[in-house]
Parts: sequence; structure tokens; C-alpha cells
Amino acid sequence: MGATSPVQVYPFAPELPGSTHYRLQVNDQPVFVHAAEVADFACFAIGGPVTVSVTCNEEVTSALVRPRSRKIETRIAGKTVSFTVDGPGPLTLEVNGKIRPALHLFIDPPEENAPAVGAPGVVRFAGNKVHEVGEIVLKDNETLYLEPGAVVRGVVRATGAKNVRILGRGILDARTRTTKTKFVDLRDCDGVQMSDVTVVGSFGWTLVPWRCRNVRFTNVKVFSWRDNDDGLDICGCRDVVVDRCFFRTKDDCISIKSPQFDPSGKNDVADVLVQRSVFWNAEWGNAMEIGFELQTPKISGIVWRDCDIIRVETGAVFSIHNGGVATVQDVLFDNIRVEDARDKLLDLHVGLSIYSDDCPERYHRRNPQRKPTGAGPWVPFSLLTEEEQAVSRQRRGAIRNVRLKDIQLLEQVPPHSFIINDGGTLENVTYESVLHEGKALQVPTTQ
Repeated sequence: MGATSPVQVYPFAPELPGSTHYRLQVNDQPVFVHAAEVADFACFAIGGPVTVSVTCNEEVTSALVRPRSRKIETRIAGKTVSFTVDGPGPLTLEVNGKIRPALHLFIDPPEENAPAVGAPGVVRFAGNKVHEVGEIVLKDNETLYLEPGAVVRGVVRATGAKNVRILGRGILDARTRTTKTKFVDLRDCDGVQMSDVTVVGSFGWTLVPWRCRNVRFTNVKVFSWRDNDDGLDICGCRDVVVDRCFFRTKDDCISIKSPQFDPSGKNDVADVLVQRSVFWNAEWGNAMEIGFELQTPKISGIVWRDCDIIRVETGAVFSIHNGGVATVQDVLFDNIRVEDARDKLLDLHVGLSIYSDDCPERYHRRNPQRKPTGAGPWVPFSLLTEEEQAVSRQRRGAIRNVRLKDIQLLEQVPPHSFIINDGGTLENVTYESVLHEGKALQVPTTQ
């Protein structure tokens, strides 16, 4: 980043598809805008306040920059929207009230401590190129580094590794994939760091740490629109921090799970902090989810703090779907700003689901010929035989000690909330300053 300019423009390869909707300048410097399925996006870094100008392919009558907590005011002149940005962080521009296509701006701070060229243990991909790599497997003390402007197409794997890192201002790109898979799959690792990378177009779960310890995601931007594209699935992990990240997904933005049963507690989830991040949940799933697969004794110490929910199109803002045997306890949603939630605010449910390991095969998710339950992903007891009901009642879990604190609903009619216990335990859900238009919102107890 030059001494006289606070803008770093990333050098992307010319063959990448560019937007037909938007042209972007930052401090009068052109910045490439990538075309994607449901929104376009641009990546760049700034080292101080900048002026952003977006020229659209239609006359602009209104423009809104989210998250609204940034308090960015727009100026409109014909087909151009301009505004001042005082620091890094993800922004979304919506023009003329349209949410498709929006424009996502992934604005980074200046890069510090990038690995040196030729540094040992570094798998490096150059900027201004598209790299078709197939599969990248990381071992102990290895770093995958994407230079600014690099586009890497290929899955990332690590198993039983210590101190692995995925870094850089490049893009992990899954848009050309035609088979569903986990995109970044990290299993039984101790010491995982992923910072600054943009991850686009996953087909299947996107970032998936399994039974990992000491995991850090910082300034990671996940943008996808394809089936089962959960942004981050935290599966059986402990000591996880998600900080200053962005998630826009068709399915769950973040989901906390433990799909594999181990009565010893080896697959318990504990001490997860998600903070200072921005969420857009689209057609499926939920924004902040715990569930459905909770096949472990305990999920505890989960904190979601100081986050912006810029949109939930379908599903819930806050959800715990306990279809397993786990006790989910000590969960805090604190200082969350909800801009546009169109379906549910809070959805807590203990019961038998189509994902439960004791779900009868005729209803189970893995059965392509499964029968509909009439209750979405849940299986009402009325559909079960007496023997199945007896088994199910023995295997239902619990939700307890859930706290919602300083929740602000900023737009729309307040969405509904549901708290349902169907065969397990659901207790001690508390609310402190849950507000809509400055007034306390009535949230249900149990059903």
C-alpha cells in the first residue's frame, strides 16, 4: 500500500467474470468487481478513510449500506452512489430496495506479517492468477498462503495436524465444482488459524473443523448460494474463536454440531466465541444455529456477541435444534443487532428430527425415499409406533440456561419465536433488553 494512498487494489486475473451491474472506484482508483450468482463482490484493503463510488446499470433512487451499525450515509447522483468508509470490515450495498443482486465489499486492513517468499512450510499461490489445484493437504506447521489477487480452486484438507494456517487476501473458489463435498475439511487438528481469505461458491459445507482444538477464524469472508453450503460447521470442537468474519449462505451461516456419538465426551463442544461478525442467511437454514446433530453428552459455553444480522430470509436468527441426546447449556446471545429478519427470531426445539440417529429409516434424512413428516425436519411422536416412542423418549436431550441480552430489532414487523419441548428438557431461557423500536419485545416461554 503506497505511502500516499490508503487503498490497496488486489490484482485479479483478467479471465475472471466481472460484474455487469456495478463499476467500483475507491479514492478514484478502479477496483475489479467479481460477478457471482446472487450478488457481486469486490475485495480490497484500506489504511484510512476512503471515498467509495459505485456506478450502477440503472438510475439510482435509493441506496442503503449495511450493516446499519456502521452509520454510512450515501450520496446519489444519477446512476452513481458514493459514500465514505472510515475503516475495514464487510459492507453490503443495496440499490433501489433490491437484495438481488446486492454488492458485497470485503474491505481488509493493511496486511501485516505475510509469509516471505520461499519461507519453509509455506504453500504459496501467486496473485493475478487462477490456480487449479485439486486437493491441498496440510501437515504439521504448514501454511497455505494466498497472495492478494490469487484465486485457488481446490479443496483443503488436514487430519491430525498441529499448527496449520490458511492465510492471505486471495480467494478460495468452489464455483466450478459439480460434486458436493466439504470445502475446507480439518479433522482432529490442534492449533488452526484461518485469516483474511475470501471463500466463494461452496457446494456442500464450507469450513468444517471436526474434533479440533484451539481454532481461530479471523476476517474470513464466506459467500455462497448453493445447496447445503453451511458457512462454518463447528463439529465436536473446543476453544474456538470466530472474529470479524462475514457469512452469506443459502444454508446455515454458522452451525455448531457433534454428529458422532461418544459417551466419554470426546466429541463435546465447549468454549466457542463468535464476535464482531456479520450474517446474511438466505433461503435455507438459520443464522446462529446449534444443531441438529447433537450426539454427545454436552454442548456448553457458547457465546455470540456484538454481531450484525443484516438479513434472515427464511429460518431463525437464533436457533437451538436439539435432535440428539446432548445437554445444550450456558448459551449467550449478547449485543446482537437484527436488521431484516423475515421468518423467526428465536427457535428453540427439543425433539426427534429427521437427522436424529434414532429416527426411523422411513423418515430419516439419509433416505432419498423418506416420507414427509408434515412438520418439516421434526418427526411428531404421533407418527411413531409405541416401541419407537419409548426409544425416542429415552434419547431426547435438553436445552437449559439460554440468555438473550441487548438484542435490537431494527426493521420489519417483529418475527415470531418458538420454544418447543417434545420429549426432553427445556428450561431457564431468559431475556434482558430485547427491543423492537425501543420497546421490550414479548418472547414466549415454552410450548
